[in-house]
Amino acid sequence: MRAPQALLPLFALCLLASACARPPLRVGLIAPMTGPMGNQGIEVQRGSSMATAEANNSGGVLGRKIELLLRDNRGEADATLAAIQELYGQGVKLVIIYTTSATAAPALAWAADKDLLILSHSVSDPRWTGLDDNFLRFAGSVDSFGAALGHFAEARGVRRVLAAIDLKNQDYARAFLKGFSAETPAVTITETKELAVDWSQAELAAESRRLGVDALLLVTPGLDAAKTGQALLAAGFGGILLLSPWSQDQNLLSYAGAFGNRIFLPSTTDPGDDSADFLAFTSRYKALFGEDPVMGSIYSYETIRFLAEGLRAAGKDGPKELKKAMLAKTRFPGLQYVFTLDAMGDSSMPYFIMTVEPSKGAFVAVGSVEGKDGP
Repeated sequence: MRAPQALLPLFALCLLASACARPPLRVGLIAPMTGPMGNQGIEVQRGSSMATAEANNSGGVLGRKIELLLRDNRGEADATLAAIQELYGQGVKLVIIYTTSATAAPALAWAADKDLLILSHSVSDPRWTGLDDNFLRFAGSVDSFGAALGHFAEARGVRRVLAAIDLKNQDYARAFLKGFSAETPAVTITETKELAVDWSQAELAAESRRLGVDALLLVTPGLDAAKTGQALLAAGFGGILLLSPWSQDQNLLSYAGAFGNRIFLPSTTDPGDDSADFLAFTSRYKALFGEDPVMGSIYSYETIRFLAEGLRAAGKDGPKELKKAMLAKTRFPGLQYVFTLDAMGDSSMPYFIMTVEPSKGAFVAVGSVEGKDGP
């Protein structure tokens, strides 16, 4: 049926007018913007918004602008589940989750049979490994990072360790401890303390000194880790503080103080990287936000870029088509190395052992790096 003659000029103008532009490509982003881990959410928002702006300024993806729909999960499992249900109810079928493994678990379970695709650069619980599901992980399993730290500690002469874990992320913490102990028979975890909401850094530091252990292995967010480092210093503890990647944030940098160079943690990002691509990213980031990027900023920036690459490869935004295209693509160049996705949508990557350099207020790599072209 032909359009009425009077409408043809209007139709032609509409094709050229911005008012008739294609609707934005909506992407949900769930992160902790408030609560104890709110600083990590801010880092995630910065990296994600920066990558989104760069993509949109270059013409968008599939002829459409990306629109990020940010939802604050407050670092809570119930809020994460409510956020993904709300987004799905609004027709959003592409969701990025940047939160702890325990916080994400109910949402991932609920979404398992839904027509959507979830990406994460932070959920590293081994339970999600090897599943043909609607969840793509650009993160290695947490037990592998525990193993990396265990090897480092053993080589350093650590033999007796007191472990303490934050129960808000206990599945992640227990998997990390399991990896730490799995291949390091010379290292013994003498005791594992479960940290409730009102735990005391000073009491934990005093206990570490009383037991005479070589290291305290602590699985908490960065602010709690930094406060514990200060407490260990005040208590006269002579050992070192071993952390999980969960602690690598701006709070740890800001508050570790003089104890910083006795802190060690495994990481998949190296802020000291001097490659051209990473330096250019760091320069742009610092110009926007006034400080250097840390793990959450880097990961979230990369996740948006990987999603955009997958959409271009798929040629459409349907979750099933996008998953197929991303698994077929397999290799995704990151800021520091190439990520690979296996047939189940799981990733592995090289690692760094980091410490905090107090004089620079920066993370510094002290361990060897596996191949920067990927594992």
